[in-house]
Amino acid sequence: MTLDLRVGNGIMCGTADVSGSTTIDHSQRRTEMADEIRAGAAQRAITPAPGAHLAGYFHDRVGQTVRDDLYARALVIQSGAERVAFVTCDLISVCSAVTEAARQMIEKETGIKANHVLVSATHTHTGPETRLGRVVPADPAWLERLPRLIADAVKDAASSMFKATLHPGGAQDADLAHNRLFRMKDGTEKFGPGGDPTKVAGVAGPIDPELLALKVVDADGRVRALVVNYALHVDVIGGGSATFISADWPGEMAKAVAGMYGGQCVTLFMNGCCGDINHHPYLKQTALPRGGPLKAIQLGRA
Repeated sequence: MTLDLRVGNGIMCGTADVSGSTTIDHSQRRTEMADEIRAGAAQRAITPAPGAHLAGYFHDRVGQTVRDDLYARALVIQSGAERVAFVTCDLISVCSAVTEAARQMIEKETGIKANHVLVSATHTHTGPETRLGRVVPADPAWLERLPRLIADAVKDAASSMFKATLHPGGAQDADLAHNRLFRMKDGTEKFGPGGDPTKVAGVAGPIDPELLALKVVDADGRVRALVVNYALHVDVIGGGSATFISADWPGEMAKAVAGMYGGQCVTLFMNGCCGDINHHPYLKQTALPRGGPLKAIQLGRA
């Protein structure tokens, strides 16, 4: 996969190696607007204490230890007088009660309009339950603190704005993701192909191979934020037997990006339509790990 997000002088510039070369050139637009763009990025830890019940499965798992911290990662972009905020949380989901409370705090404390704030979850399966009334119990006290932590991440980003250029890019990669639904020769569909591959007629659905990214660069040429959109379930590092808290492969991606661009770079992962999209190749033979921490690291670095 080739993902070209080269630093340039423009407000929007980049190339994507898809099946040929696609170039985005907004030279006139960047000349008119370059001085208007400002940005800020920050993150706040939202990790619960050990002992949290882990979301994502139909049986209870307890995070006895913290493998790596969970974060609310925020990016604020300003054009002229308008500001928008993007937040990604290393969680299975974020409910409307949490996001609405966070938005109200953000508008009151930063002036960013509540309807200009997007809050999303990476869909990690090794984070705390965020939904009440599920098989796995949530921690109401931790949930009550969550809007404050999300708002603080945005406040930190809004208070550290810098002159910025935005660099979009994209690529196609059909090797990282696999549809987990299979159509059997008897007409049924199954989660996974089962034990006998001769009974499989084929995969029952598609994947979305498109990876989209936005790089935010300051006036000194430093990469300060990276937004990544890709459709892939965040259930790699622990599976149904996990006993630790982790951001899974998006957390490993954030570490890899920080190692490449420096610790000041905040990485926001915005998941795509990942409902039946897994990392497991199922019917394909591969020398790569099929799950666990090594697979999470491999996906994060990819």
